[in-house]
Amino acid sequence: MAASGSTPNYSINYPQGSDSVSLAADLQEMATDIDSVLLSKLNTSGGTMTGALVGTAITDSSSSTTGAFKTAGGMGIAKSLNVGQNANITGNVDISGTLTLATKTITLGGNFATSGAYNATLTLTDATNVTLPTTGTLATLAGSETLSNKTLTTPNIGAATGTSVALTGAISTDSTTNATSTTTGSIQTDGGIGVAKDVYVGGSVIAVNTPGHNLLHNGAMQIHQRGTSTASITTSGYFTADRWDLSMSSLGTWTNSIENDAPTGSGFRKSLKMLCTTADASPAAGDWALVEQRLEGQNLQSVKKGTADAQPLTLSFWVKSNKTGVYVVELADADNLRNVSATYTVNASGTWEQKTVTFPADTTGAFDNDNALSLALVFWLAAGSDRTSGTLATSWAAWTAANRAVGQTNLASNTNQYLQLTGVQLEAGSVQTPYDFKSYEQELRECQRYYETGFFRMIGYGGAGGYLGGMCFYKVPKRANPTIVQTNLSTFNTSSTTNYAVQNGGHQAYRAVTALGNADFSEDWTASADL
Repeated sequence: MAASGSTPNYSINYPQGSDSVSLAADLQEMATDIDSVLLSKLNTSGGTMTGALVGTAITDSSSSTTGAFKTAGGMGIAKSLNVGQNANITGNVDISGTLTLATKTITLGGNFATSGAYNATLTLTDATNVTLPTTGTLATLAGSETLSNKTLTTPNIGAATGTSVALTGAISTDSTTNATSTTTGSIQTDGGIGVAKDVYVGGSVIAVNTPGHNLLHNGAMQIHQRGTSTASITTSGYFTADRWDLSMSSLGTWTNSIENDAPTGSGFRKSLKMLCTTADASPAAGDWALVEQRLEGQNLQSVKKGTADAQPLTLSFWVKSNKTGVYVVELADADNLRNVSATYTVNASGTWEQKTVTFPADTTGAFDNDNALSLALVFWLAAGSDRTSGTLATSWAAWTAANRAVGQTNLASNTNQYLQLTGVQLEAGSVQTPYDFKSYEQELRECQRYYETGFFRMIGYGGAGGYLGGMCFYKVPKRANPTIVQTNLSTFNTSSTTNYAVQNGGHQAYRAVTALGNADFSEDWTASADL
Protein backbone atom coordinates (compact mmCIF):
# COMPACT_ATOMS: atom_id res chain seq x y z
CA MET A 1 0.00 0.00 0.00
CA ALA A 2 0.98 3.65 -0.47
CA ALA A 3 2.34 5.90 2.24
CA SER A 4 -0.08 8.49 3.71
CA GLY A 5 -0.27 11.78 1.71
CA SER A 6 1.40 10.38 -1.46
CA THR A 7 -0.24 9.36 -4.66
CA PRO A 8 -1.21 5.68 -4.30
CA ASN A 9 0.11 3.17 -6.82
CA TYR A 10 -1.63 -0.12 -6.44
CA SER A 11 -0.54 -3.48 -7.84
CA ILE A 12 -2.55 -6.31 -6.28
CA ASN A 13 -1.97 -9.95 -7.23
CA TYR A 14 -3.97 -12.66 -5.57
CA PRO A 15 -3.25 -16.31 -6.17
CA GLN A 16 -6.04 -18.52 -7.19
CA GLY A 17 -8.20 -19.48 -4.25
CA SER A 18 -7.24 -16.48 -2.07
CA ASP A 19 -9.51 -15.37 0.80
CA SER A 20 -12.37 -13.12 -0.53
CA VAL A 21 -12.59 -11.35 2.80
CA SER A 22 -9.00 -10.17 2.46
CA LEU A 23 -9.76 -8.93 -1.06
CA ALA A 24 -12.74 -6.81 0.12
CA ALA A 25 -10.68 -5.28 2.89
CA ASP A 26 -7.96 -4.27 0.50
CA LEU A 27 -10.47 -2.68 -1.90
CA GLN A 28 -12.04 -0.67 0.95
CA GLU A 29 -8.61 0.63 1.98
CA MET A 30 -7.90 1.63 -1.59
CA ALA A 31 -11.20 3.62 -1.82
CA THR A 32 -10.43 5.41 1.43
CA ASP A 33 -7.02 6.48 0.16
CA ILE A 34 -8.53 7.77 -3.11
CA ASP A 35 -11.12 9.87 -1.21
CA SER A 36 -8.38 11.30 0.97
CA VAL A 37 -6.35 12.36 -2.06
CA LEU A 38 -9.37 13.93 -3.78
CA LEU A 39 -10.22 15.95 -0.70
CA SER A 40 -6.59 17.06 -0.47
CA LYS A 41 -6.75 18.25 -4.07
CA LEU A 42 -10.04 20.20 -3.52
CA ASN A 43 -8.69 21.92 -0.41
CA THR A 44 -5.52 23.01 -2.22
CA SER A 45 -5.66 26.53 -3.79
CA GLY A 46 -5.79 26.26 -7.57
CA GLY A 47 -6.58 22.57 -7.57
CA THR A 48 -7.86 21.21 -10.89
CA MET A 49 -10.03 18.21 -11.66
CA THR A 50 -10.03 16.78 -15.16
CA GLY A 51 -13.05 14.52 -14.66
CA ALA A 52 -16.62 15.01 -13.52
CA LEU A 53 -17.43 15.76 -9.88
CA VAL A 54 -20.41 13.64 -8.90
CA GLY A 55 -22.10 13.70 -5.50
CA THR A 56 -24.76 11.25 -4.35
CA ALA A 57 -25.97 13.28 -1.34
CA ILE A 58 -29.53 14.62 -1.74
CA THR A 59 -29.41 17.32 0.95
CA ASP A 60 -31.48 20.35 -0.24
CA SER A 61 -30.14 23.91 0.00
CA SER A 62 -31.97 26.63 1.91
CA SER A 63 -29.11 29.14 2.11
CA SER A 64 -25.56 29.74 0.88
CA THR A 65 -24.19 27.54 3.72
CA THR A 66 -26.39 24.47 3.30
CA GLY A 67 -26.80 21.71 0.72
CA ALA A 68 -24.90 18.76 -0.76
CA PHE A 69 -22.29 21.02 -2.34
CA LYS A 70 -21.03 24.23 -0.69
CA THR A 71 -18.32 26.77 -1.39
CA ALA A 72 -17.30 29.83 0.62
CA GLY A 73 -16.13 31.61 -2.52
CA GLY A 74 -17.54 32.29 -5.95
CA MET A 75 -18.10 29.86 -8.78
CA GLY A 76 -17.17 30.27 -12.41
CA ILE A 77 -18.98 28.10 -14.96
CA ALA A 78 -17.75 28.07 -18.56
CA LYS A 79 -20.64 25.99 -19.86
CA SER A 80 -24.36 25.80 -19.24
CA LEU A 81 -25.97 25.51 -15.79
CA ASN A 82 -29.07 23.37 -15.39
CA VAL A 83 -31.00 23.48 -12.11
CA GLY A 84 -33.65 20.83 -11.46
CA GLN A 85 -35.53 22.88 -8.89
CA ASN A 86 -35.50 26.49 -7.67
CA ALA A 87 -32.56 28.90 -7.85
CA ASN A 88 -32.64 31.44 -5.01
CA ILE A 89 -30.30 34.40 -5.51
CA THR A 90 -29.93 37.11 -2.86
CA GLY A 91 -27.59 39.31 -4.90
CA ASN A 92 -27.69 40.62 -8.46
CA VAL A 93 -27.90 38.62 -11.66
CA ASP A 94 -25.76 40.15 -14.42
CA ILE A 95 -26.51 38.74 -17.84
CA SER A 96 -24.39 39.77 -20.83
CA GLY A 97 -26.31 37.54 -23.20
CA THR A 98 -30.01 36.73 -23.48
CA LEU A 99 -32.34 35.52 -20.73
CA THR A 100 -35.01 33.32 -22.36
CA LEU A 101 -37.82 31.59 -20.50
CA ALA A 102 -40.16 29.17 -22.27
CA THR A 103 -43.54 28.16 -20.78
CA LYS A 104 -42.47 29.45 -17.37
CA THR A 105 -43.25 32.41 -15.14
CA ILE A 106 -40.80 35.04 -13.90
CA THR A 107 -41.87 36.59 -10.61
CA LEU A 108 -40.13 39.72 -9.35
CA GLY A 109 -40.29 40.59 -5.67
CA GLY A 110 -39.06 44.13 -6.29
CA ASN A 111 -38.12 46.15 -9.36
CA PHE A 112 -37.01 45.11 -12.82
CA ALA A 113 -34.59 47.77 -14.05
CA THR A 114 -32.42 48.03 -17.13
CA SER A 115 -29.58 50.40 -17.82
CA GLY A 116 -29.29 52.29 -21.06
CA ALA A 117 -25.61 51.40 -21.24
CA TYR A 118 -26.60 47.86 -22.20
CA ASN A 119 -29.95 48.61 -23.83
CA ALA A 120 -31.16 45.42 -22.16
CA THR A 121 -34.26 43.67 -23.44
CA LEU A 122 -36.50 41.25 -21.58
CA THR A 123 -37.71 38.73 -24.20
CA LEU A 124 -40.46 36.28 -23.28
CA THR A 125 -41.55 33.30 -25.40
CA ASP A 126 -44.56 31.00 -25.49
CA ALA A 127 -46.98 31.53 -22.58
CA THR A 128 -44.46 33.24 -20.33
CA ASN A 129 -45.90 35.86 -17.97
CA VAL A 130 -44.33 38.66 -15.94
CA THR A 131 -45.91 39.21 -12.52
CA LEU A 132 -44.96 42.03 -10.17
CA PRO A 133 -46.24 42.60 -6.62
CA THR A 134 -48.36 45.62 -5.79
CA THR A 135 -45.26 47.58 -4.77
CA GLY A 136 -43.22 46.65 -7.83
CA THR A 137 -42.38 48.81 -10.82
CA LEU A 138 -41.30 47.89 -14.33
CA ALA A 139 -38.88 50.74 -14.87
CA THR A 140 -36.10 51.84 -17.17
CA LEU A 141 -33.43 54.48 -16.75
CA ALA A 142 -32.58 55.01 -20.39
CA GLY A 143 -33.11 51.67 -22.09
CA SER A 144 -36.28 49.83 -23.05
CA GLU A 145 -38.39 46.80 -22.24
CA THR A 146 -40.13 44.77 -24.92
CA LEU A 147 -43.20 42.78 -23.91
CA SER A 148 -44.79 41.37 -27.05
CA ASN A 149 -48.20 39.68 -26.80
CA LYS A 150 -47.72 38.78 -23.16
CA THR A 151 -49.66 39.26 -19.95
CA LEU A 152 -48.22 41.97 -17.70
CA THR A 153 -49.68 42.11 -14.20
CA THR A 154 -48.39 45.27 -12.51
CA PRO A 155 -49.74 48.47 -11.00
CA ASN A 156 -47.08 50.71 -12.54
CA ILE A 157 -45.17 50.88 -15.79
CA GLY A 158 -42.78 53.77 -15.38
CA ALA A 159 -39.96 55.37 -17.29
CA ALA A 160 -37.49 58.09 -16.45
CA THR A 161 -37.82 61.48 -18.10
CA GLY A 162 -37.13 61.31 -21.82
CA THR A 163 -37.71 57.54 -22.15
CA SER A 164 -40.72 55.46 -23.03
CA VAL A 165 -42.18 52.00 -22.58
CA ALA A 166 -43.25 50.42 -25.88
CA LEU A 167 -45.88 47.67 -25.89
CA THR A 168 -46.35 46.07 -29.29
CA GLY A 169 -49.39 44.03 -28.30
CA ALA A 170 -52.78 45.05 -26.94
CA ILE A 171 -53.13 46.64 -23.52
CA SER A 172 -56.06 45.29 -21.53
CA THR A 173 -57.21 45.46 -17.92
CA ASP A 174 -59.91 43.52 -16.11
CA SER A 175 -60.42 46.36 -13.60
CA THR A 176 -63.96 47.74 -13.62
CA THR A 177 -63.11 50.89 -11.65
CA ASN A 178 -65.14 53.81 -12.99
CA ALA A 179 -63.57 57.20 -13.64
CA THR A 180 -65.01 60.15 -11.73
CA SER A 181 -62.09 62.53 -12.31
CA THR A 182 -58.76 62.77 -14.15
CA THR A 183 -57.06 60.83 -11.32
CA THR A 184 -59.44 57.86 -11.02
CA GLY A 185 -60.34 54.85 -13.17
CA SER A 186 -58.62 51.67 -14.29
CA ILE A 187 -56.25 53.51 -16.66
CA GLN A 188 -54.76 56.90 -15.72
CA THR A 189 -52.12 59.18 -17.20
CA ASP A 190 -50.68 62.52 -16.16
CA GLY A 191 -50.22 63.47 -19.82
CA GLY A 192 -52.30 63.35 -22.97
CA ILE A 193 -53.25 60.36 -25.09
CA GLY A 194 -52.77 60.20 -28.85
CA VAL A 195 -54.95 57.67 -30.70
CA ALA A 196 -54.36 56.89 -34.39
CA LYS A 197 -57.46 54.72 -34.79
CA ASP A 198 -61.08 54.78 -33.61
CA VAL A 199 -62.12 55.06 -29.95
CA TYR A 200 -65.22 53.28 -28.66
CA VAL A 201 -66.61 54.24 -25.24
CA GLY A 202 -69.24 52.14 -23.51
CA GLY A 203 -70.09 54.78 -20.91
CA SER A 204 -70.12 58.56 -20.84
CA VAL A 205 -67.36 60.89 -22.05
CA ILE A 206 -66.89 63.73 -19.57
CA ALA A 207 -64.50 66.48 -20.68
CA VAL A 208 -63.62 69.10 -18.10
CA ASN A 209 -62.21 71.57 -20.63
CA THR A 210 -65.32 72.04 -22.74
CA PRO A 211 -66.89 75.36 -23.81
CA GLY A 212 -68.96 76.81 -21.00
CA HIS A 213 -67.11 75.24 -18.08
CA ASN A 214 -66.38 78.67 -16.56
CA LEU A 215 -69.23 79.41 -14.15
CA LEU A 216 -68.43 83.12 -14.27
CA HIS A 217 -69.26 85.75 -16.88
CA ASN A 218 -66.84 88.28 -18.36
CA GLY A 219 -63.76 86.93 -16.59
CA ALA A 220 -61.55 88.56 -19.26
CA MET A 221 -63.15 91.98 -18.59
CA GLN A 222 -63.96 92.47 -22.28
CA ILE A 223 -67.52 93.74 -21.75
CA HIS A 224 -68.08 97.13 -20.11
CA GLN A 225 -71.44 98.54 -21.24
CA ARG A 226 -71.55 101.15 -18.44
CA GLY A 227 -68.22 102.73 -19.40
CA THR A 228 -64.50 102.35 -18.81
CA SER A 229 -63.94 104.47 -15.67
CA THR A 230 -65.85 105.76 -12.66
CA ALA A 231 -64.18 107.91 -9.99
CA SER A 232 -65.04 108.99 -6.43
CA ILE A 233 -66.80 105.74 -5.53
CA THR A 234 -67.84 105.44 -1.87
CA THR A 235 -70.92 103.19 -2.19
CA SER A 236 -71.69 99.84 -3.77
CA GLY A 237 -72.67 99.32 -7.39
CA TYR A 238 -71.83 98.16 -10.90
CA PHE A 239 -69.56 100.73 -12.54
CA THR A 240 -67.45 99.37 -15.44
CA ALA A 241 -66.95 95.66 -16.18
CA ASP A 242 -70.26 93.88 -16.60
CA ARG A 243 -71.21 91.39 -13.85
CA TRP A 244 -68.50 92.68 -11.47
CA ASP A 245 -69.90 94.59 -8.50
CA LEU A 246 -67.80 96.87 -6.31
CA SER A 247 -69.29 96.59 -2.82
CA MET A 248 -68.24 98.71 0.15
CA SER A 249 -69.26 100.43 3.35
CA SER A 250 -67.35 103.53 4.50
CA LEU A 251 -63.91 102.25 3.59
CA GLY A 252 -61.95 104.70 1.44
CA THR A 253 -62.73 106.28 -1.92
CA TRP A 254 -62.09 104.40 -5.15
CA THR A 255 -61.77 104.66 -8.89
CA ASN A 256 -63.00 101.64 -10.85
CA SER A 257 -61.63 101.33 -14.39
CA ILE A 258 -61.00 99.05 -17.36
CA GLU A 259 -57.32 98.98 -18.25
CA ASN A 260 -55.65 97.93 -21.50
CA ASP A 261 -53.18 96.02 -19.40
CA ALA A 262 -52.89 92.25 -19.02
CA PRO A 263 -50.18 89.57 -18.65
CA THR A 264 -48.11 89.25 -21.83
CA GLY A 265 -48.78 86.11 -23.85
CA SER A 266 -51.82 85.11 -21.80
CA GLY A 267 -54.44 85.91 -24.44
CA PHE A 268 -55.99 88.60 -22.23
CA ARG A 269 -55.99 92.26 -23.27
CA LYS A 270 -57.99 94.02 -20.57
CA SER A 271 -58.21 94.04 -16.78
CA LEU A 272 -60.45 95.45 -14.04
CA LYS A 273 -58.68 97.92 -11.73
CA MET A 274 -59.66 99.09 -8.24
CA LEU A 275 -57.60 102.17 -7.25
CA CYS A 276 -57.74 103.73 -3.79
CA THR A 277 -57.89 107.55 -4.06
CA THR A 278 -58.74 108.34 -0.41
CA ALA A 279 -57.07 106.13 2.16
CA ASP A 280 -58.50 104.56 5.31
CA ALA A 281 -55.55 103.18 7.25
CA SER A 282 -57.66 102.20 10.28
CA PRO A 283 -61.05 100.89 9.11
CA ALA A 284 -63.89 100.91 11.59
CA ALA A 285 -65.09 97.49 12.77
CA GLY A 286 -68.04 97.33 10.36
CA ASP A 287 -66.26 98.73 7.27
CA TRP A 288 -65.48 96.68 4.19
CA ALA A 289 -64.52 96.91 0.51
CA LEU A 290 -64.64 94.08 -2.00
CA VAL A 291 -65.29 93.20 -5.63
CA GLU A 292 -67.59 90.29 -6.40
CA GLN A 293 -69.63 88.41 -8.98
CA ARG A 294 -73.04 87.01 -8.06
CA LEU A 295 -74.39 83.85 -9.68
CA GLU A 296 -77.84 82.39 -10.25
CA GLY A 297 -78.62 79.05 -8.62
CA GLN A 298 -79.93 77.50 -11.83
CA ASN A 299 -76.48 77.94 -13.39
CA LEU A 300 -74.77 76.08 -10.53
CA GLN A 301 -76.57 72.74 -10.47
CA SER A 302 -73.56 70.91 -12.01
CA VAL A 303 -71.65 71.58 -8.78
CA LYS A 304 -74.05 69.17 -6.99
CA LYS A 305 -73.68 71.12 -3.77
CA GLY A 306 -75.51 69.63 -0.81
CA THR A 307 -75.23 66.05 -2.10
CA ALA A 308 -72.81 63.17 -1.53
CA ASP A 309 -71.46 63.83 -5.05
CA ALA A 310 -70.72 67.51 -4.42
CA GLN A 311 -67.82 68.87 -6.48
CA PRO A 312 -64.92 71.04 -5.31
CA LEU A 313 -64.56 74.38 -7.08
CA THR A 314 -61.29 75.62 -8.56
CA LEU A 315 -60.65 79.35 -8.98
CA SER A 316 -57.86 80.62 -11.23
CA PHE A 317 -57.06 84.25 -12.03
CA TRP A 318 -54.35 86.78 -12.84
CA VAL A 319 -53.69 89.53 -10.29
CA LYS A 320 -51.47 92.61 -10.23
CA SER A 321 -51.03 95.01 -7.32
CA ASN A 322 -48.52 97.47 -5.91
CA LYS A 323 -49.50 96.39 -2.39
CA THR A 324 -47.89 93.04 -1.62
CA GLY A 325 -49.26 90.75 1.06
CA VAL A 326 -51.95 88.21 1.82
CA TYR A 327 -55.41 88.58 0.24
CA VAL A 328 -58.62 86.63 0.79
CA VAL A 329 -61.06 85.14 -1.75
CA GLU A 330 -64.39 83.77 -0.61
CA LEU A 331 -67.36 81.73 -1.81
CA ALA A 332 -70.57 82.85 -0.10
CA ASP A 333 -73.67 80.62 -0.32
CA ALA A 334 -76.68 82.94 -0.08
CA ASP A 335 -79.24 80.11 -0.12
CA ASN A 336 -77.93 78.30 2.95
CA LEU A 337 -75.91 81.10 4.63
CA ARG A 338 -72.65 79.17 4.40
CA ASN A 339 -69.22 80.27 3.26
CA VAL A 340 -65.63 79.18 2.71
CA SER A 341 -62.51 81.35 2.30
CA ALA A 342 -58.94 80.93 1.08
CA THR A 343 -55.86 83.12 0.85
CA TYR A 344 -53.41 83.98 -1.90
CA THR A 345 -50.28 86.13 -1.79
CA VAL A 346 -49.24 89.03 -4.00
CA ASN A 347 -45.50 88.46 -3.99
CA ALA A 348 -44.12 91.12 -6.35
CA SER A 349 -45.23 94.72 -6.63
CA GLY A 350 -46.64 95.78 -10.00
CA THR A 351 -46.21 92.32 -11.53
CA TRP A 352 -48.84 90.04 -13.07
CA GLU A 353 -49.07 86.75 -11.14
CA GLN A 354 -51.39 83.82 -11.81
CA LYS A 355 -53.08 82.26 -8.79
CA THR A 356 -55.06 79.05 -8.33
CA VAL A 357 -57.26 78.19 -5.35
CA THR A 358 -59.35 75.03 -4.89
CA PHE A 359 -62.31 75.24 -2.53
CA PRO A 360 -63.50 71.95 -0.98
CA ALA A 361 -66.83 70.33 -1.90
CA ASP A 362 -69.79 71.06 0.35
CA THR A 363 -72.22 68.21 0.99
CA THR A 364 -74.48 70.46 3.08
CA GLY A 365 -77.08 72.75 1.58
CA ALA A 366 -78.08 72.56 -2.10
CA PHE A 367 -78.31 75.64 -4.32
CA ASP A 368 -81.84 76.67 -5.24
CA ASN A 369 -82.69 75.92 -8.87
CA ASP A 370 -83.93 79.38 -9.78
CA ASN A 371 -82.85 82.76 -11.15
CA ALA A 372 -82.09 84.31 -7.75
CA LEU A 373 -78.71 84.84 -6.07
CA SER A 374 -77.19 81.57 -4.82
CA LEU A 375 -73.41 82.08 -4.80
CA ALA A 376 -71.06 85.07 -4.71
CA LEU A 377 -67.36 84.96 -5.57
CA VAL A 378 -65.71 87.64 -3.42
CA PHE A 379 -62.28 89.28 -3.79
CA TRP A 380 -61.65 91.17 -0.56
CA LEU A 381 -59.87 94.55 -0.75
CA ALA A 382 -60.04 95.59 2.93
CA ALA A 383 -62.18 94.93 6.00
CA GLY A 384 -62.65 95.97 9.61
CA SER A 385 -62.52 93.72 12.65
CA ASP A 386 -66.13 92.53 12.31
CA ARG A 387 -64.94 90.41 9.39
CA THR A 388 -61.29 89.74 10.37
CA SER A 389 -61.26 88.99 14.11
CA GLY A 390 -62.09 85.27 14.00
CA THR A 391 -60.51 82.21 12.36
CA LEU A 392 -60.53 82.07 8.58
CA ALA A 393 -63.21 79.61 7.39
CA THR A 394 -61.12 77.41 5.11
CA SER A 395 -63.81 74.69 5.21
CA TRP A 396 -67.48 75.23 4.45
CA ALA A 397 -69.32 76.37 7.57
CA ALA A 398 -72.31 78.35 8.74
CA TRP A 399 -71.87 82.01 7.90
CA THR A 400 -69.86 83.76 10.63
CA ALA A 401 -68.92 87.33 9.72
CA ALA A 402 -65.71 87.37 11.83
CA ASN A 403 -64.31 84.38 9.89
CA ARG A 404 -64.77 85.74 6.36
CA ALA A 405 -61.63 87.85 5.69
CA VAL A 406 -59.12 87.01 8.44
CA GLY A 407 -55.58 88.04 7.42
CA GLN A 408 -56.71 90.34 4.58
CA THR A 409 -54.26 93.06 3.52
CA ASN A 410 -55.66 96.59 3.72
CA LEU A 411 -55.49 97.85 0.13
CA ALA A 412 -56.84 101.21 1.35
CA SER A 413 -53.99 101.83 3.82
CA ASN A 414 -52.50 104.42 1.42
CA THR A 415 -53.67 106.31 -1.62
CA ASN A 416 -52.73 105.12 -5.12
CA GLN A 417 -52.67 101.49 -4.05
CA TYR A 418 -54.44 99.30 -6.57
CA LEU A 419 -55.43 95.77 -7.47
CA GLN A 420 -56.11 94.51 -11.01
CA LEU A 421 -57.83 91.28 -12.07
CA THR A 422 -58.25 89.40 -15.33
CA GLY A 423 -58.64 85.83 -16.59
CA VAL A 424 -60.92 84.94 -13.68
CA GLN A 425 -62.36 81.42 -13.95
CA LEU A 426 -64.39 79.33 -11.51
CA GLU A 427 -65.00 75.69 -12.46
CA ALA A 428 -66.25 72.47 -10.94
CA GLY A 429 -63.52 69.98 -10.01
CA SER A 430 -60.12 70.13 -8.39
CA VAL A 431 -58.08 70.66 -11.58
CA GLN A 432 -57.35 74.04 -13.14
CA THR A 433 -57.97 73.97 -16.89
CA PRO A 434 -57.07 76.55 -19.55
CA TYR A 435 -59.23 79.66 -19.57
CA ASP A 436 -62.55 79.31 -21.40
CA PHE A 437 -62.19 82.03 -24.03
CA LYS A 438 -65.51 82.99 -25.62
CA SER A 439 -66.32 85.10 -28.65
CA TYR A 440 -67.08 88.75 -27.97
CA GLU A 441 -70.63 88.21 -29.21
CA GLN A 442 -71.26 85.31 -26.84
CA GLU A 443 -69.77 87.14 -23.86
CA LEU A 444 -71.86 90.24 -24.64
CA ARG A 445 -75.10 88.27 -24.89
CA GLU A 446 -74.43 86.55 -21.57
CA CYS A 447 -73.89 89.95 -19.94
CA GLN A 448 -76.99 91.43 -21.60
CA ARG A 449 -79.13 88.97 -19.67
CA TYR A 450 -78.35 91.21 -16.69
CA TYR A 451 -77.86 94.65 -18.24
CA GLU A 452 -78.63 96.21 -21.61
CA THR A 453 -78.61 99.70 -23.10
CA GLY A 454 -80.78 101.09 -25.90
CA PHE A 455 -82.28 104.10 -27.64
CA PHE A 456 -85.99 104.77 -28.18
CA ARG A 457 -87.77 107.40 -30.31
CA MET A 458 -91.46 107.72 -31.10
CA ILE A 459 -92.99 110.16 -33.65
CA GLY A 460 -96.72 110.64 -34.17
CA TYR A 461 -99.72 112.94 -34.42
CA GLY A 462 -102.36 113.33 -31.78
CA GLY A 463 -104.43 115.56 -29.59
CA ALA A 464 -104.53 116.51 -25.96
CA GLY A 465 -105.47 113.57 -23.78
CA GLY A 466 -103.98 111.02 -26.19
CA TYR A 467 -100.80 108.99 -25.79
CA LEU A 468 -97.75 108.47 -27.93
CA GLY A 469 -95.68 105.34 -27.30
CA GLY A 470 -94.17 102.10 -28.50
CA MET A 471 -92.41 98.89 -27.51
CA CYS A 472 -88.71 98.34 -26.86
CA PHE A 473 -87.68 94.70 -27.36
CA TYR A 474 -84.52 93.48 -25.64
CA LYS A 475 -81.75 91.71 -27.53
CA VAL A 476 -81.63 89.13 -24.75
CA PRO A 477 -84.45 88.28 -22.30
CA LYS A 478 -83.55 89.51 -18.86
CA ARG A 479 -83.00 87.40 -15.76
CA ALA A 480 -86.07 89.09 -14.25
CA ASN A 481 -88.20 92.14 -15.02
CA PRO A 482 -85.54 94.86 -15.17
CA THR A 483 -85.31 98.33 -13.70
CA ILE A 484 -85.53 100.98 -16.44
CA VAL A 485 -83.51 104.20 -16.26
CA GLN A 486 -83.91 106.93 -18.91
CA THR A 487 -81.31 109.53 -19.89
CA ASN A 488 -80.89 112.19 -22.59
CA LEU A 489 -84.60 112.87 -22.85
CA SER A 490 -85.91 114.84 -25.83
CA THR A 491 -89.61 115.70 -26.14
CA PHE A 492 -91.99 117.72 -28.34
CA ASN A 493 -95.69 118.20 -27.55
CA THR A 494 -95.62 115.40 -24.95
CA SER A 495 -95.51 115.31 -21.17
CA SER A 496 -92.21 115.08 -19.32
CA THR A 497 -93.01 111.76 -17.69
CA THR A 498 -92.48 108.42 -19.42
CA ASN A 499 -94.69 105.55 -18.33
CA TYR A 500 -93.40 102.00 -18.60
CA ALA A 501 -94.91 98.55 -18.80
CA VAL A 502 -91.98 96.25 -18.15
CA GLN A 503 -91.46 92.55 -18.89
CA ASN A 504 -88.26 90.53 -19.09
CA GLY A 505 -88.45 90.51 -22.90
CA GLY A 506 -88.94 94.25 -23.35
CA HIS A 507 -90.74 97.31 -22.10
CA GLN A 508 -93.40 99.65 -23.40
CA ALA A 509 -92.72 103.39 -23.17
CA TYR A 510 -95.44 106.01 -23.70
CA ARG A 511 -96.21 109.66 -22.91
CA ALA A 512 -99.28 111.86 -22.88
CA VAL A 513 -99.72 114.23 -25.83
CA THR A 514 -100.19 117.81 -24.59
CA ALA A 515 -101.82 119.47 -27.65
CA LEU A 516 -103.23 118.63 -31.07
CA GLY A 517 -100.54 118.19 -33.69
CA ASN A 518 -97.25 116.47 -34.28
CA ALA A 519 -95.57 114.95 -31.26
CA ASP A 520 -92.43 112.97 -30.56
CA PHE A 521 -90.08 112.00 -27.78
CA SER A 522 -86.79 110.09 -27.53
CA GLU A 523 -84.55 108.80 -24.79
CA ASP A 524 -81.62 106.56 -24.02
CA TRP A 525 -82.49 103.77 -21.63
CA THR A 526 -80.86 101.06 -19.57
CA ALA A 527 -82.53 97.88 -18.37
CA SER A 528 -80.84 96.32 -15.33
CA ALA A 529 -81.62 92.89 -13.89
CA ASP A 530 -78.30 92.34 -12.10
CA LEU A 531 -78.30 90.32 -8.91
